[in-house]
Amino acid sequence: AARSVDNEASPRPVPSWASRLLSLFVAVFGLTPYLGLRNYPALAMFSNLRIEGGKSNHLFLADDFDLTGWQRDYVTIHETDIRALQLLQVDLGRRFTPATLRSLASVNVSSEFWITPPLAAWPYPATQPFVAYSIPFIELRRRLAPMRAGGAKGSVRYTRTWARPRFVFAGLWQLLGRKIQAEDRVVTNATYDLSVGGDAELEEPLPQWLASLARFRSFDLDYSPCRH
Repeated sequence: AARSVDNEASPRPVPSWASRLLSLFVAVFGLTPYLGLRNYPALAMFSNLRIEGGKSNHLFLADDFDLTGWQRDYVTIHETDIRALQLLQVDLGRRFTPATLRSLASVNVSSEFWITPPLAAWPYPATQPFVAYSIPFIELRRRLAPMRAGGAKGSVRYTRTWARPRFVFAGLWQLLGRKIQAEDRVVTNATYDLSVGGDAELEEPLPQWLASLARFRSFDLDYSPCRH
C-alpha cells in the first residue's frame, strides 16, 4: 500500500524569551561603537572600521548616532612615563614567530597587530619603542583617576581635541535639537603630573557602571593598521 504523506505544515518553533533577550543583547552590543558607547571589546573590533575622532572610515555610518561625543573628545599621547599609558597599545606582531613574519612578508602583508590590553593585563615589557597614539579623553580619565587617588607617580604630555561631528545624514541631530559644533577645538602641549594633580575633570573617577561600559582602544587618524 502507498504511504500517506502528511501535508500539514509543521508548527513553527516559538523563540523563548531567553533567546530573544540574547539576540537583542548581541544586536545592541554590536552597535555600541556607532552609538559612541565603547569599541573595545566590540564586535567591530575585527573589522578595521573606525569612527573615532570625527573621521569615520565607514561607508554609511559616521557620527549620526554618536550622541555621547566621547569618541570625538580625544587626546593624543605624545610622551609619558606612566606604564598604564605606555602599554595602552601593544604590537603583538613583534611576537610573531620568524616563520609567520616571513610568510606575511612573502605576500606583502604588514605584521602590525595592535591591541589595547586591559589594565594590568600585560605583565611583559613593551614590544616596541613608544609610538604616539590617540584615545578618547574618557579612557584617559578611566585609567588615571584611580592612579591619582592611589598615589601613583608619573606624567604625560598630550594634545586634547574636541572634533566637530561629521554626518552622513544630520536629520537625527536636527530632530533632537542638538547643537552641532562648527569647528574642531584643540589644546596643544597639555601636561599632567600624577604627583601634582590639578585637573579636576581628569581626576574625577568614573562611576563603576560607566567604567565598565565606556572602554576604548587606541587609534591613529592618519595611520590605520590592524587594531583590536
